[in-house]
Amino acid sequence: MKMITASVLALCASLAHAQDAADLVLKNAFVLTMDKENPEAQAVAVRGNQIVYVGDVGGVESLTGENTEVLDLTGKMVLPGYVSAHDHVLGSAWSTLGVDLNAAKDKEETLQMLRDYVAENPDLPIVVGQGYNATLMGGGADCR
Repeated sequence: MKMITASVLALCASLAHAQDAADLVLKNAFVLTMDKENPEAQAVAVRGNQIVYVGDVGGVESLTGENTEVLDLTGKMVLPGYVSAHDHVLGSAWSTLGVDLNAAKDKEETLQMLRDYVAENPDLPIVVGQGYNATLMGGGADCR
């Protein structure tokens, strides 16, 4: 009976470890975390599409299972990344600044949105924004 109980416990422990194991482990790396409190690490573990561990090599061992892909990076650098198939980084940044005119339906609404923004931000030396639609201004070269 003791032998069966021990076997069942060992099996349960093995299954629990398999469920907690990472899919990918990067170890012996130079990891720049961009975290002021912990700027560097030596290991990273990934499960599914989530990073589940960043730290030292000793800590990542408990996340390594028999199906974990382990890459020994022998000191190579790992950086956090922003990956996009198509992005306009500067345009994306600009779209968060200033007045957003995308909702304007006509010339008067566009001008009113600009007036409101200027009134709410009187100390700005210039007005920036995005979403200007020249077709709402009545056409022609002089669209004032």
